[in-house]
Amino acid sequence: MLSPSRRIFLFLCGVLFASPSFAQNDTSLQQQLEALTERVNQLEQRLKKLESPELMQMMRESTPPDNPGDSKDTSNWERLKVGFDYDDVRDLLGEPRQIKKGGMEFWYYSDAGLKGPYVKFLFKKVNAWRAPDSNAEETR
Repeated sequence: MLSPSRRIFLFLCGVLFASPSFAQNDTSLQQQLEALTERVNQLEQRLKKLESPELMQMMRESTPPDNPGDSKDTSNWERLKVGFDYDDVRDLLGEPRQIKKGGMEFWYYSDAGLKGPYVKFLFKKVNAWRAPDSNAEETR
């Protein structure tokens, strides 16, 4: 069975050779084919690394939070990452006490507003936050 990247490559080669608008000399076509082949090989190598058994094992061994959904557990705040979406944050910290929407969205986890723990979203992704007992906004 051909990999999806190989199928795409073969399709593009078929389009390239079947189209009369690409009537070029054999040398030019051969160079394009070699360049595409090299690019596909590079992409397959990158994919192989990403799907390596070592990386997959490391992902399985990463420990889940001790108290998922508990915003008072500081270890949950340490797991927070820029780019998390709403569901990721809810799973990690639970429901906020208050949500303020506007150009940016803020989820407050206390009644202290920006002086307490909060998560700031930009384009529906975590942009920054202040963890409990933190004096400054963190951006990672």
